Amino acid sequence: MESIKELLKKNKWAIVFGVAAIIVILLFVWLRWWALLVIIGIAVATLVGHLMDKGGVEEVKDFFARLFSKK
Repeated sequence: MESIKELLKKNKWAIVFGVAAIIVILLFVWLRWWALLVIIGIAVATLVGHLMDKGGVEEVKDFFARLFSKK
């Protein structure tokens, strides 16, 4: 039980963004959007959640700065 609490505490942002993505994806599916949005939405939400757990907002900013830089 202690390891589950520790896992939840360590990955709280990944869980929050993952649940939010699932809710948004369910709305898309309900509105007859393509299934590809499900895969992309869950992947992006999990990535952002992982980055938030790793280093907070600064880590997310650094990731996108590296992603879109021309170097």
